[in-house]
Amino acid sequence: MATDKGDQSAYILGRRKREAMSKSGNSPVIHMDPRRKKLLYQSQHCGMKENDFLLGRYAVRFIETMVEDDLRAFEALLEDSDNDIYNWITGREDRPERHRNAFVDALIAFNK
Repeated sequence: MATDKGDQSAYILGRRKREAMSKSGNSPVIHMDPRRKKLLYQSQHCGMKENDFLLGRYAVRFIETMVEDDLRAFEALLEDSDNDIYNWITGREDRPERHRNAFVDALIAFNK
C-alpha cells in the first residue's frame, strides 16, 4: 500500500482504499449497509432478465443515495410478481395505488 503525501488515504492497486478491487479483481468493492446490498442483489437477480436490467441498472446508479422512503418503496415493489413489475415499469399496465410514489416514478423515468 502506498499513501499520497497530501492525502493520507491508503491506496490499493492504484485506487483509494474505498475503491479497492474485489479479490477476483473484476469489480470494485462496494461498501454499504446489508439492507442496500440485499436490494442491489435482488434487483439484479429477479427472475426475469428484463427486470434484472430495468431494476438492476437503477439500483447500481442510485442505491447508495436512496433515502428511507425509497428503500421501503423498493422493498415493497420487489415483493410483487416479476410480470407485474415489468408491466408497470414499461407502462403496459397501470400500477396499483400502493406503488404510486416518488421512487417508482423515478424508476419509470430512468427506464424510458
